[in-house]
Amino acid sequence: MTSASDPRVSLTPRAAEIAGEARRLLEEEGLDALSMRNIASRLGIRAASLYEHFTDKRAVENAIIASGLYEQGDYIVERLDGDPAAPVIPTIFSAFREFARQHPQLYKLIMSRDLDRDAPDVQASEQWAGHRLREEVGEYRELSLSFWAFAHGVVDLELNERFPPGFDPEAIYRTGMKGLVAHLEAVRAGSTAAFEPSED
Repeated sequence: MTSASDPRVSLTPRAAEIAGEARRLLEEEGLDALSMRNIASRLGIRAASLYEHFTDKRAVENAIIASGLYEQGDYIVERLDGDPAAPVIPTIFSAFREFARQHPQLYKLIMSRDLDRDAPDVQASEQWAGHRLREEVGEYRELSLSFWAFAHGVVDLELNERFPPGFDPEAIYRTGMKGLVAHLEAVRAGSTAAFEPSED
C-alpha cells in the first residue's frame, strides 16, 4: 500500500507521516473512525498538535484522497502495461473495481463527498486516475462519464452489499461494460441506431 507520503502529494515529512497514519486508521477501522482525535491518539500526540500541519480534518482527507487517486491511477496503468493485448476499457474498469474492493474504506472516502478540485494535489490526482480512460474514449466525454458512472454504481452496490439475492455482480459488470463498449464503437462508426429507442 502506498502511503500518503507519495512524492506527488505536496506534504512536509511530518504532514506525510500524519496522513499516512490517518490512512491506516481509515483502512483498519473505517470511515466513521477517521477523526482528528483518533489520528492524534494513534500518533501519541494531542489533537491540537495536528493543526500545526493541517488546517482541519478535510485537509487530512484531501491528502489521503490525493494519494489514493494517484495509487488508483498507478494500479490501472500497471494492469494495462502488464497485458498490452487485453481490451483497454474492460481492463481499466476491471482494475478500477479490483482497487475499490482491495481498499473499500479508501474508496468510500474518495466517493462519499465532493472533491476539493481547487486543491492542486486533488485535481492533479483526479486527472491521473482517469487519464487512460480519457485517452481511450477521446472526444466522447459524455461516454467517458457514462463508463465511470456505471462502474461506480456497480462497485457501490457491491461494497454496500445492496445487490438483490441471486444477482451476480461480476456478470452485471461484464454485461454493462460490453454494452457501453459496443455503444462507443457504434458512435465512433457514426451509427447509434442500434441504441435508439424503438417507436413500437
